[in-house]
Amino acid sequence: MTTFPTLYPDSITFDHGLPQVSEYAAFGVGPIRFRNSNLVNSQVFTLEYQNIQQSSVDLIRDHYIQNQGTAGSFAVPSSIFGGINLLDANSRYKYAETPTEQHFGVYFSLSVTLQALEGVDTLSILNGGSATLPSEESFSSIAFEGTAPFILNGSSSVLATMTLNAS
Repeated sequence: MTTFPTLYPDSITFDHGLPQVSEYAAFGVGPIRFRNSNLVNSQVFTLEYQNIQQSSVDLIRDHYIQNQGTAGSFAVPSSIFGGINLLDANSRYKYAETPTEQHFGVYFSLSVTLQALEGVDTLSILNGGSATLPSEESFSSIAFEGTAPFILNGSSSVLATMTLNAS
């Protein structure tokens, strides 16, 4: 595994990717969507380099070859993206396509398209921190009407689960 060369692009184009959702079209019901994971994947970055020297082009060519073209994965320093944390610091990338070059005498223009392999985790975790549970309190008013049992599962804790039976 190698790290992408620390060459700062002149411009970056960013595609936010796709959530991992599949869709089933049912007759007369409309689309039914299934979330397959909490990740938004397939973020695509196009890095554009203008008027760079041969030595910089060689760094990217060598990196592309060391990663077996579009087959290998690698890390990209966050400084390439201007220090903006678009994805996790330990995210892996691959070349989405072969970099394209244009030659202008001793200067080059280079376009590199990278794809994130694992993107943004959309799962939100509510953390109460150092909060403590209030003392238990009994009550006699019940706001449920219907057929028992009513089961409310608050968490995996036995104390946070309430079961109401009709007996």
